Amino acid sequence: MNRSATILVLTALAAFVCGLATAADASNGPWPKFYGQVGPDAAQTPDELRDMAAAGFHFGLFRDSVERSPAADETHMLFIDGEPEFEMDTACRPELRATQACSGGTQQRALARIRQYVTSPRNSDRENMIGYWILDDDPGGDIRPLLRSIHDIIAEQNIHSPFARPTICSFGAPKSLKNFSPQACDMVAIYLYSRKPVAGQAIDWSLSSRLSEMLAGLKARGWDQAREPLIGMPQAFGNYTGQNYALPTADELVEQATAYCKAGAVALLPYSWHDGFALPGSQLYNTPTLVSALQKAIRICRSRYWH
Repeated sequence: MNRSATILVLTALAAFVCGLATAADASNGPWPKFYGQVGPDAAQTPDELRDMAAAGFHFGLFRDSVERSPAADETHMLFIDGEPEFEMDTACRPELRATQACSGGTQQRALARIRQYVTSPRNSDRENMIGYWILDDDPGGDIRPLLRSIHDIIAEQNIHSPFARPTICSFGAPKSLKNFSPQACDMVAIYLYSRKPVAGQAIDWSLSSRLSEMLAGLKARGWDQAREPLIGMPQAFGNYTGQNYALPTADELVEQATAYCKAGAVALLPYSWHDGFALPGSQLYNTPTLVSALQKAIRICRSRYWH
């Protein structure tokens, strides 16, 4: 489908949910700019931001060149800044892979770059940047002290910023929860992606047992959902060449997304609009049925859970 045709389809779909992907009233929540937000992770170009906006989505996690493009302002796109996680991961991952630890010197160099980035007015003064992504699943070791230091840098800068921004830690499996602490993570994001089942088995797209396990694991580590709100990351991709990820049907995507809302998620960040990997497959940008399913999930979450 060419881009012009895609825009027409997405615009038509968006008509059904006009306004539904904007923030809900959440004056009683700790991070109100996130409440009721729905938008995909990953977009590769400014034109893809425009396509997302045409579909009714004005929130996401994007690469730097996209979030700083004129299209971000044109579309009133809110976004999470992933630079702190990138700096931490780039610095520490080689050591974590080798020794399951990140040396003090490496941590200090990463923290210096993160502090320089976070305190720069070029970054801190952006009105459409509403949070910082500081952890993506399991980096390969226990880095809780480093994450707390990143949190402290951001919390200090929040005093001087137009508004306070949370730190967000994401987790994709129980083993990754070792890096959660309330002192580092102002919000938590959970993603539970499914691979194609073996013969005779089925995928539980309601996430009932897996999501319960993740939430219980967080609570055992001191998580307070009222203080560290949940972001759900439904799987909106699949059938990649050479990989075994299952592609949910429209109904299965609705089931996933609403399961997160039922569990108390205040926002949804489905993966992905277009992750840019050179693998043919289905994602939101090229699968309108997934877009319409996500829009249906927004209506359900709004009517049943987001008041």
